[in-house]
Amino acid sequence: MMHKFDIIGSVFQKGLIITVCLLLCFLGLGNIPIHASQPDGLSIILSHNHLKQGKTLKITVESPKKITKSAFQMSKSRFRLFEHTDSPKNGVYRYATYIGISRTWQPQMLPIWMTFTFADGSKYRTRYKFWVEDAQFQEEHIKLTEQKQKLTRDKKVINEENRKMRRVLERYSAVRLFKNPFIKPVPEGYITSQFGKKRMYNGVPAWSHSGVDYGKGFGTPILAANDGIVVLTGEFTVHGNTIVLDHGWGVNTVYNHLESFTVSQNAVVRRGEQIGTMGATGVSTGPHLHWGMVIQNMRVNPLFWLDRKFLYD
Repeated sequence: MMHKFDIIGSVFQKGLIITVCLLLCFLGLGNIPIHASQPDGLSIILSHNHLKQGKTLKITVESPKKITKSAFQMSKSRFRLFEHTDSPKNGVYRYATYIGISRTWQPQMLPIWMTFTFADGSKYRTRYKFWVEDAQFQEEHIKLTEQKQKLTRDKKVINEENRKMRRVLERYSAVRLFKNPFIKPVPEGYITSQFGKKRMYNGVPAWSHSGVDYGKGFGTPILAANDGIVVLTGEFTVHGNTIVLDHGWGVNTVYNHLESFTVSQNAVVRRGEQIGTMGATGVSTGPHLHWGMVIQNMRVNPLFWLDRKFLYD
């Protein structure tokens, strides 16, 4: 028969265990693999365990065994792992992936699920805790002509443009085409609208800004932010004349509202090379460039990529 004090002691012990587990999670020490036996030599390094909406996380993976299949999932989004071109190096296979922290994700703890299959047939699954922080995006009020405001409400046109863009952005090179940090596409331009702004057109809520706007003047040269391949040159009703560059490893840059193109589809471009000129095509209130960055189909703040050395290691 269990005595009253035994029952109290048992309840207290269970409560203590739960409290300790919750404390570990709160302190960020809960990154314990789902399977206790992590393969020997496998290294998983996160550049951060918390970031604000719109920023980019890098995950580096090293293994003595070749990884033949992998899957990374955060929220409902899946991300691909890429192998370095010099892998294996000194008997170690080297991999990396970039994960864009969506501007639409709510501030919260989101687990990152990782699954690996190795050349010998063995598998490993683990989970890391990650905290999405509030970027505190502000509202932005923009006045449009009646005709242009109608375009912002034309779901058929917008959905068709987004479908075409998504089709392009879902295909990217498995080889990283860039080595040096990204540069501003308008070196002498000034920022007129920041990433993530909650846009209001004539007082009506629209979408949050998916890039950074640079102002200058009609005909201002627009430069490639880094080495890449031109995977789209297109004319759109809302987004205007648009170029998309594939930089490899799921990294794309987008250039909207151009006046003209100076490159053609499938061209290989170098960092700093002119690809177009600034215009006001599409839904625009004046000459400017909308510069966007997309990481494995996730819109992120391109300014984060200008001075972060860890992204290029």
